[in-house]
Order: sequence, then C-alpha cells, then structure tokens
Amino acid sequence: MKYVFKKRNSDYLIVGFSGIPKIGTPPNYNYAKTLVNTEINQLFILDHHGMIGCYYLGENKEFAVERSVYELIEKIRVENNICKENVITFGSSKGGYAALYFSFKYGYGNVISASPQTKLGHYLIEQVIAGAYIAHFIAGGTKDNHKNYLDNLLFDVVKKAEKSPNIRIHVGEGEMHYKKHVIPLLEEFDKCGFKYILNLGPYSSHNDVATFYPPYLLESIEEITKG
Repeated sequence: MKYVFKKRNSDYLIVGFSGIPKIGTPPNYNYAKTLVNTEINQLFILDHHGMIGCYYLGENKEFAVERSVYELIEKIRVENNICKENVITFGSSKGGYAALYFSFKYGYGNVISASPQTKLGHYLIEQVIAGAYIAHFIAGGTKDNHKNYLDNLLFDVVKKAEKSPNIRIHVGEGEMHYKKHVIPLLEEFDKCGFKYILNLGPYSSHNDVATFYPPYLLESIEEITKG
C-alpha cells in the first residue's frame, strides 16, 4: 500500500481515503492540506490499483486491496495505542464510499463522508466515464448481475454491522448523489435504527464538494475529538 502517516500527540487517528482522479492524472492524497494544522494522528491511503482505482476493494471479487488497507490501519492504530472508537474515517466521492465501508465493516468509531456513491454498480456502469473499467476490475464484468453485486456491497456491510459508527454525511442538496445515493443509504440506516447527522450544502455540482466539504470536515473533527 502507498500511504502517508503523520504522527501527532493524540488519542485519535483520522484515516483519509481518496476520490477518483481525473483520467490521465495520478491519484493523490485528498484533503491533506485541509488537515495540515490538525493535531491528531493522520493516515492518508492511496488507491492506485487498476487504471484509476478500485474503491479500496480489490480485483475480481477477491478483496486483496481491502485486506491490505485494513491491515495497514490496524498496524498504525495498534502501534499508537488508539482504540477503535477513536478512529475517524473520511473522504469524498469514492473516498466517502470507502470511509463508510471500512467504518461499518471493521467497527471504527466515526465516519465523516461526503457525497458518496453508495449504489456502486449503477454509478460505475451507467453514470461515470471509465467507470465500467473499474466495475469490471472489481466485479469481473458489467452485466446486470455484476451491477447488482456492486450495488449491494456497502448495503450488505451496513446490514451486518453489529453496531453503527457515529455517522456524518455531507452532500449538496441539489446533487444527483443526494437523491440516487445518499437517500437510499439513509433509508437503510433508518431500517437498522442507526442514527446519523446529515449536512446539506447549497450546491448541485459534484465538483463543489471540494469547496464545501473541507470546513465541514474540520468542524466535525473538532466536535468529535473535543467531545
């Protein structure tokens, strides 16, 4: 795994996941500058697998990347004596999906997710340039069965979770992601009895997440770590 770890004198660890880079540009560590003055341990993990990433999951349903990411987080967490309740996962878009996925599946205490694509099959196969390549890389194809498999990945993890992290989700109130991806996930949270905080931004373009999410991210980290 490619990653950057910034050690601080703190009982908390924040884990950052990256979004999809523009075609032709390398993946980068999103929001590292946003947190430059934040005095808690910071782990930024790069998703450089496949052509433009694999949502931190892996190839052909084998989840080797997911296992490596989990092992890395656990290594850093244990070495720095941080309890799972004090881990904060975050990210936007693809990174927002990964933040939710890892917090629910592995029992981390907090997630601050922005504009995640939760219905992964529909998004990759129908809604994003080069998304079909990512779908094929993760699921082994782009037919309806592959689409349904990808759509259910996050929802199945939520349903199986023994407990919920503290959930914070930010999204533009006019974004396609709000209606097609966030609302279905919130409905699943309601079915499971999981509480959450929804923060709606005054915008409709997915690109504006990069403007409105950073201040919300900093505000949320402050509230979580200061209690």
